[in-house]
Amino acid sequence: MTPKESKLQTVAISLVSLLVGALASQTLDFFKTRQLEAERQRTAAEERLWNENGEMYRQLYAFRGRLIGSLNRHHFAIIEKEYMLAHNSITRTVEPSEMAIERDKRIQERLDNVLRDRADLEQLLGWADLAAPDGDSRWPQAIHGLLALARWQPSPAPRSSLTDLEMWRSREAARAQNTRTEELNKKFGTLLALIKEQRKHLRHAPPT
Repeated sequence: MTPKESKLQTVAISLVSLLVGALASQTLDFFKTRQLEAERQRTAAEERLWNENGEMYRQLYAFRGRLIGSLNRHHFAIIEKEYMLAHNSITRTVEPSEMAIERDKRIQERLDNVLRDRADLEQLLGWADLAAPDGDSRWPQAIHGLLALARWQPSPAPRSSLTDLEMWRSREAARAQNTRTEELNKKFGTLLALIKEQRKHLRHAPPT
């Protein structure tokens, strides 16, 4: 091999080495970019889940008091109607029809508020259902519990004594409030505890 041929061979080998190095570098950069993009997407997904989990908890926590309030107002309106009917019977009072109409209107308005709150609750529970971990039966049980509230109605109002009637009124109002509050606190508490448990399992908190 002549010196010229040897030199050309050396140059060719160098060019091939440079080309191989460049291709290897590009391949490495490609896979590194893909890895970084996958990591970025994973982090963004975890941050989104973290934020959604926290927002779902806050909305359900606040909704508990809202639903208790609307149900109690509806129950109290029904108790007041039964109270007035019994009071009129004991005192032999003829009530103007306008008062009865106004009372029924108030009951219907409060029932409408309850129905609106129940519809809003169903939307929140649908959100919780989507967020529920696969295979965890506690979530559907907790969600169903909030959709299937216990039925309520007052006991018959006494119609022989105003004193007994006043006692009945106070007792029924307290029973309605305590029973409903206890039920909803327990059922909301069950679902909120599951959301908090899920939050602990999220791998990353959003940057502070």
